[in-house]
Amino acid sequence: MSKQNLKSVEKFNPNSSVKISSVLYDIKKCRMNMSTHGFRMLFALAQGITQTNLFSEYTIPKNAMFKYLGIDNTGRKHELLADTLKEVMSKGLEIRTTNKKNGKRTWEGMAWITGYKFSEENNHVWIKINEDARPYLFAVQQFGEIKPKYYLNLDTSYQNWAYPLFKKAVNIGRWEMTIDEIREALDLNKIDSYNKKKSRNANMNVLRWVLGIEPNESAKAEPKLAKAEKRPM
Repeated sequence: MSKQNLKSVEKFNPNSSVKISSVLYDIKKCRMNMSTHGFRMLFALAQGITQTNLFSEYTIPKNAMFKYLGIDNTGRKHELLADTLKEVMSKGLEIRTTNKKNGKRTWEGMAWITGYKFSEENNHVWIKINEDARPYLFAVQQFGEIKPKYYLNLDTSYQNWAYPLFKKAVNIGRWEMTIDEIREALDLNKIDSYNKKKSRNANMNVLRWVLGIEPNESAKAEPKLAKAEKRPM
């Protein structure tokens, strides 16, 4: 642990804005698959990242991290913290791009963090950021801002992913994305109930269980209409 590259977070701040990178919401490139706690930890880390600082290692009070994750009142908070750190290190960011000239695809992956350590015997969590992932944690091209006091009220990983999208939509007045784009961004085809080839209600399930939208009669008729018109749904 190098003191020169170490930054300390003093306490939990529910009103401190998290700046979300626009790259994370480039539906055509980015793939994200995290749990609710995983997203919350990424948001917490993003609060401490800046574009120009030299810090790659962070110490965060355990009590603050428990609050960032929303697990401070549970009896298994140490185990949940360990599980979340393991997930954030193992479930990295995947970027997929396609060469416009020849159609060849490229996959790029990286871990968010490269190391962590904490103990029941001390009060801090040590986390080492992967330098390659820093631009994606920091909003080089800022997409939107969210605050812990709001995202801690979200129950599912899908809601945590979608909230910055909806927050941005408030500012611009509209938000458009096909159900297939949402399915692709969240890798939902791996889940039978969201896979159109395995469930007749796949699109309705995405609306209902991923976005929390109860489809009206018009939305229920949309899949057949889109199929008839040969357009994406």
